[in-house]
Amino acid sequence: MSNQSFEILRAYFEGVDERERSRDRHEQTTDVGVFVPCSLTYINVVLQKLIQDRVIDPTAIFLDAGSGDGRIVCLASGVYRIPSIGVEYDPEIATRSRRHIGRLRKLSLLDEIYPIIATGDFRRDETYEGLGINFGEIGTVFNFASNQREIAHKIAMQSPEGTVFLLCDFNSYGEQFDGLRFQRTMEEVEEYIDVSDPENPTKSTLFQNYHLHVYRK
Repeated sequence: MSNQSFEILRAYFEGVDERERSRDRHEQTTDVGVFVPCSLTYINVVLQKLIQDRVIDPTAIFLDAGSGDGRIVCLASGVYRIPSIGVEYDPEIATRSRRHIGRLRKLSLLDEIYPIIATGDFRRDETYEGLGINFGEIGTVFNFASNQREIAHKIAMQSPEGTVFLLCDFNSYGEQFDGLRFQRTMEEVEEYIDVSDPENPTKSTLFQNYHLHVYRK
């Protein structure tokens, strides 16, 4: 994992967030949910930990179900070299995410492996068929509290055993899904942050809003 790559990504999306706030579209309601940008710093810490613990297979496809502006798949592919797919229902937001990917490629962040964005419903098989893949080929599914019960049910019904579901939300506890085993909530990642380093977030800032819950089929 390249710290330099992450810093490029973090700085880029901090600029995006500042511009989107000025346009009053930092958070947007769509026809099927609400787009709320997730903390890249938090997801970076938990992804690193889950890869180190061999919970996530970095050679298997990573899906962001409800990918918004594409920042999570850019993190997965640009920093961790994970082949990744984002599915976003809203065409305007999906177009924006493709634009971000193009700009990050010009910054040489996504030269080797870059994410693919599909416009569509992540609950429907034809969305994945349009990309030439089967839903069962996906190794890790990420979702930020957007129709999570539907995507959890799809994993339970269609994914092979061992598929990982990462649910990021604002609850301190993980809800239960039929067919999936709850593994843990990633609060212990505080142990892997050097809080003496002023460049790193402390627990009070890192866990102010987000909790990531880990499930396995």
